[in-house]
Amino acid sequence: MPQPVSSPRMSVVGTFADAANWPHLWTSNIQADHPFIAMLNAYRPSGGLGRIRDFLQMLQRQDANATLKLAHWILKRQVIFLKWRAITWLPWFQFGRGVTTPQPELAPVFAELATVFDPWKMAIWFARPTSWLAKCRPAESSRVGPTAVLLAAQADRFLAGG
Repeated sequence: MPQPVSSPRMSVVGTFADAANWPHLWTSNIQADHPFIAMLNAYRPSGGLGRIRDFLQMLQRQDANATLKLAHWILKRQVIFLKWRAITWLPWFQFGRGVTTPQPELAPVFAELATVFDPWKMAIWFARPTSWLAKCRPAESSRVGPTAVLLAAQADRFLAGG
């Protein structure tokens, strides 16, 4: 009979033999994590993704109404966010270095895309290189400028929604 992994009687040899016969419920979870792992990797060059609680801690040092502000930004889709395994994540690029408010030049881009993309698709749009921006990622907008990113958003909004 297989022993639990934490059992002191479990040997290394037994671990592999017994594990081979276990149902691998975690396998589907690992495959389901691929989109999120891809997002982590895609956002890494532009500052990465941060958990909402980490962002809130930083914001609360500067503003007593941090929770309300962040909730408002998320509700009004004034920031990019995505949920993964009951945790809300925010790409850092949308807040300048040391800045805890959304970059104002991104507001018209968010307004364009929020009409046709859900939060995940919007996060993907910013993370994926696009031919509209000479294969740059919109999240790396400092390379191409906010006007170019807005024009790319308008073109993709038209293609997605007509």
